[in-house]
Amino acid sequence: MDSAADYIFNAGFWISMASMFYFPVIYLHVFAGISLISIKSMRWRDRLQLLIGAITPIFLVFTVYYFFHLENVFYKEYWLDHLGYILPPYPTTWNNIIIGIFVGFFVALCLMMYGSITSKSGIHVKKKIEILYWYILFCTLIMPFQPQFPIQGLLLYNPALGIFLAIIFLNIKSKQIAEILHLVLLLLVLISQFYF
Repeated sequence: MDSAADYIFNAGFWISMASMFYFPVIYLHVFAGISLISIKSMRWRDRLQLLIGAITPIFLVFTVYYFFHLENVFYKEYWLDHLGYILPPYPTTWNNIIIGIFVGFFVALCLMMYGSITSKSGIHVKKKIEILYWYILFCTLIMPFQPQFPIQGLLLYNPALGIFLAIIFLNIKSKQIAEILHLVLLLLVLISQFYF
């Protein structure tokens, strides 16, 4: 038995579960397929495991709606209400602009630090880091595919940005500068909790 089978199924399953709460996440199934190709040679069985994992939660929720004769409600709430494409100009408030600037700054920082992040890494680690960069790209690509522009969509960047910022902090030679930057980030997080 393939030891990766559970992980492949779980990737599809949990992406679909997340799409129940924030629909644009469903587009990350494409990212999961590409990252599987990058990590290992993907066979038809792996594609099938990912597809079954992706369909399972949607099927189970549809079954509950079907049991209560609400399949039209499921179709409307899960698909129709969430499919859309927003065109510029995006609805903006000062909160959205400031948070977007912060996230954009950290994404740009991680992109500029690509060389230092991957410089002392082995080939397997480089593959995984490249997958995180692909993840950032896919998060950027799925932003317009939603009916509104909720700022919560920027939370999709957090896993990759957290890993990259940790690597950047570990690579800083002066520990005092790293501690000061960490304190500034902590203060920004606390300020954002009360004002945004």
